[in-house]
Amino acid sequence: MRDNLPVIEASCPMPDDGLIPREFLDEYNSRVCDAYNRLLQDLIDQIQSESVEFDYKLDEGKIKLDISNEDEIDEDEQKRVKNQFKVITGRCGARCSAASKTLQAKVHVWHLQSRVDRYGDDITPAVANQLAKHVIGRGIALAQRLVFNKPGRSAANKSRLNIHGMEPDAFPPVINEIINELYEYQGMTRGHIIATQLFYRDQWNNAWQQTKEILSEDISNDDCDSCSNS
Repeated sequence: MRDNLPVIEASCPMPDDGLIPREFLDEYNSRVCDAYNRLLQDLIDQIQSESVEFDYKLDEGKIKLDISNEDEIDEDEQKRVKNQFKVITGRCGARCSAASKTLQAKVHVWHLQSRVDRYGDDITPAVANQLAKHVIGRGIALAQRLVFNKPGRSAANKSRLNIHGMEPDAFPPVINEIINELYEYQGMTRGHIIATQLFYRDQWNNAWQQTKEILSEDISNDDCDSCSNS
């Protein structure tokens, strides 16, 4: 990115309630900010490499492509530009999604570890994964589960908290307690994820508006230089 073009700063306001470890939120903030900076650069590269005249805009919280004089542009050209835009925004979405999944998994593991420390709950890798599927809707990575591994423990020695194949209404009371706590923390986590992404979409929009002005000035200056040299 050119030196004089704006850069999105990792400046999203953080909750100060201390309920979720600050280092988790800082890492997530940094990754989402990086995703939107990459998006900004990729879209700048796209608009500078095309002969088709178009713009980007933030509309109802979504970044959209706005092609000028669409009726006058060849259909194949439009399709190519739109597909490239989808690829670029899709990459940003994938980066943000990966960051969100990492944050959710870290909060999940952190809370279960706190339960083990406070109450001695028999959380095994299998139990941690089962709870993640129930609360988050997907399992967590093996490396994250292995923090609950107990050397020398065999698969036959299952935790009494193992809920594999069990209907929710048959869960032990302690499992329901853990699940309710996890839902509360994941609710806070999802709220932060939504707020952070909305914040960086606004930041992206501000940076894009500034970028357009700078690029427009550059084009005007180039035109003036061409006139003076003719």
